[in-house]
Amino acid sequence: MPDTETTAETSGAPPDTVASDPAAPAAPEPKGGPGDPSRPADLRRTYRRRRLAAAGVVVVVAAALVAPVYAVFDGDSTRSVRADTAAASASLSSTRRATTAAPTTVTPTTAAPTAVTPTTAAPTTVTPEANGTPAAAPVAGINVGPLSGGPGPIPVVHRIPTSDPVVFITIDDGVTPEPAALDVIRARQVPVTLFLTQNFVPRAADYFRSLQAAGATIESHSITHQNLRGKDEPTQQREVCGPTPQYTELFGTPPELFRPPYGDWDDTTVRVAAGCGMKAVVHWSATFDGGTLSTAGGPLRPGDIILLHFKPGLGINLSVLLDQIAAAGLRPARLADYVRSAPPTPPPRPRAPATTAPAVPPEPSPLPEAVPPAA
Repeated sequence: MPDTETTAETSGAPPDTVASDPAAPAAPEPKGGPGDPSRPADLRRTYRRRRLAAAGVVVVVAAALVAPVYAVFDGDSTRSVRADTAAASASLSSTRRATTAAPTTVTPTTAAPTAVTPTTAAPTTVTPEANGTPAAAPVAGINVGPLSGGPGPIPVVHRIPTSDPVVFITIDDGVTPEPAALDVIRARQVPVTLFLTQNFVPRAADYFRSLQAAGATIESHSITHQNLRGKDEPTQQREVCGPTPQYTELFGTPPELFRPPYGDWDDTTVRVAAGCGMKAVVHWSATFDGGTLSTAGGPLRPGDIILLHFKPGLGINLSVLLDQIAAAGLRPARLADYVRSAPPTPPPRPRAPATTAPAVPPEPSPLPEAVPPAA
C-alpha cells in the first residue's frame, strides 16, 4: 500500500483534505470561523463601532452646516463652532484609527522676575504763610520788582513796579451789586480785584460768586468800613482778620490783600494784616468815577492801581475805562499775580552810627593890655 504522505504530495491536494487515520483526533475549529462560539459577540462589537462611527460623521456634517449660520450673528460664536467641529473631527479620526498618541511632556517655564527699582520723589518744601496756608507760586512771564513802602513787615503798595504794559482795576465796598458791571466783566474778561466790605457780602453772595467765576479776585476791605487809623489793636484785629473765615467758605480761598477803608492806616494796621496772612496792604495811584480818570500825575502808566466803587453806573464806567486803557497801549492784569511774583523786598540798610565831634575847649580870653604908668 502506497505511503499516505507521498500520495498527498503527488496528488497536489491540500494536507487537510487528504484522508487521514480515522483514529487521529479532529483538528480544532479556527477562531472566528462559523463554528466559533465567540463569533456572535465579535459581530455585535463590530456593529456598535460602525454605529458610533456613523454617528460621529453625522455630528461633523451637522456642525459644518450650522457653523455658517452662527457666523452671521457673532464672529466669536463662529470661532467657537469651528473649534468644536475641529475637535470632533479629530476625535472621530482618532477613534477610527484606534491609536493612542504618546503624551507630550511640557516643561513649565518660569519667567525670571523683573526687578523694579522704586523711585521716591523728593519732598516739596512749602513755606507756610502766617495764617497757615502754603505760599502761592509766582506766575511765569511776569516782570515785577520788589514791593517797597510802609513800616513792614509787609509792603504798603500804591503802584506795582513793572515794565509790563499793564494796569490793575480794583473795585471797593460792594454796596450796589450792579448787573451791568457783571455783564461787562464777563463779556470783556476783565481780571478785576474786588475789595469787599463784609457787611455787604451776605446779601449779594451769589452776585460776587458770579463775578469770581467771570475772572474777579476776592480780597478784604474790613467788616464795617471804619477808619482804622489810631484804633487799638483788638479793634483792628477784628476788622482786618474778621472777613477771612467767611470769604474762605464763600469763595474757596482766603483773601491775600487788604485795603484799609478810606486808604487810612497806621503801623498797627500793617502789623495786624501781616498776622492775618495778608501779603500786602494795597492803596491806589488813580481813580475813575463819572467817566473821569484822575491820576497822581500825568497819563496812565504801567503798574498803576485804579480805584472804582460798586455804585450805580459802574458798568458804564468800566466800559469807558477799558477803552481808555486800550488807547494808552495798556491792558488790565490781575493784581494778586504781580504781588505773588514780586521778589522779596531787600532789608533796609543799617544806618551809620551818629558821630559826635569832640568838644573844643573855649579859647582863653585875651589878657588886657598893660597900661603904661603915667609919666
